[in-house]
Amino acid sequence: MTRKLIGVSCHDAGAAEIISSYVLHHLASYKFIYSLSGPATKIFEKKVGKFENNSIDSLLQQSDCIYSGTGWNSENEITGIMKALSLNKYSIVFLDHWVNYKERFEFKGKQFLPNEIWVSDIYAENKALELFKGVKIKLIKNYFLNDLKDKYKKVSCLQKKKSKNLRALFLSDNNNSVIDSGFVKDNSSICKDEEMARYFLENISLLAKDVDQVVIRPHPSELQTMSKYKSIFDKYKVPFVIGGKSDLLEEISSSDLIVGGDSMALVISAIACGKKTYTCVPPEAKYTLPYKEIQEIRKIKKDL
Repeated sequence: MTRKLIGVSCHDAGAAEIISSYVLHHLASYKFIYSLSGPATKIFEKKVGKFENNSIDSLLQQSDCIYSGTGWNSENEITGIMKALSLNKYSIVFLDHWVNYKERFEFKGKQFLPNEIWVSDIYAENKALELFKGVKIKLIKNYFLNDLKDKYKKVSCLQKKKSKNLRALFLSDNNNSVIDSGFVKDNSSICKDEEMARYFLENISLLAKDVDQVVIRPHPSELQTMSKYKSIFDKYKVPFVIGGKSDLLEEISSSDLIVGGDSMALVISAIACGKKTYTCVPPEAKYTLPYKEIQEIRKIKKDL
């Protein structure tokens, strides 16, 4: 029996992590071909190995069905969805976050919805069911987080902290690029990266009394991390280094507390790794992660 041929179109890191983990667990059931760009390319290479990278047109011609992510940093995903619809090709989109759902399917003022939308938690499922009445919504297993839980157990056993000093890991969001891209129409609810770092440092004593060093881990799509944060950390006299050279799980394991905005990395820290995890989104900005395991600094401050 011939296995179904699935085309995979992806650019942004969040969706790439979710989809690549799903693909990895279904290699025996389906054949996959790829049209990848940006951070997605390296993520898939790391998980599924080397592959031929096709154009989106070639992908659509060859495949029986297309899996796609959504993203704000490129038009790759929405272009794939639009072309799939024009060719009457069955398309399935994986949602990897909990915000800006409608915008993810819009292009030049028009909406382009796939045949199915797949989500991996009940929070996303409820939101998608509310917003997309005419689309089939499917709740799937989160292979990405499950695999990370297993991997973290091994990493945390092997990873021994080299210093007794208290270390915080700051996970940069690269929100500035979201704002600059114009993807979100109302940017007033989005906080700049520098503002989140400032709010974190202003309230660092609420999390721990003696943080000796902060490791700043850049977002996969981020450039110029040092120049963006240096003056802020210098002002608050908090020693810092730029991380990101080690695996995310290794940096989480070797840190005492994890802080960030509302990226998937915080979910990994709190849910997959069980670490003390905080969001430093300030009161005036919108915080979107639905997990109670991630503590809000603004709520801690309010309750004092």
